[in-house]
Amino acid sequence: MESIIAVIITGAVSLIGTIITVIATSNKTAQDMKITQAVTDQKILGLTQEVRDLKSDVRGHNNYGSHITVLETKMEDILKRISNLEQKGA
Repeated sequence: MESIIAVIITGAVSLIGTIITVIATSNKTAQDMKITQAVTDQKILGLTQEVRDLKSDVRGHNNYGSHITVLETKMEDILKRISNLEQKGA
């Protein structure tokens, strides 16, 4: 009878130890996941801002293309005027 009580007590203590270990591990894993998620969220925010900045740079760059086209057209007009003036003066 004493050996049965000893086995029951030993089993109960082992079970309690296992339960405490599982709970502690679960809590630590949950905390680690929260930290990892927070870091990931910050990285995503940083990347999102970089994409916005790049988008703005691309828009600015694309506007230069339209400005160059306007300048080329004006340059052609100026060259034609110069040519006309040279012909009239000759």
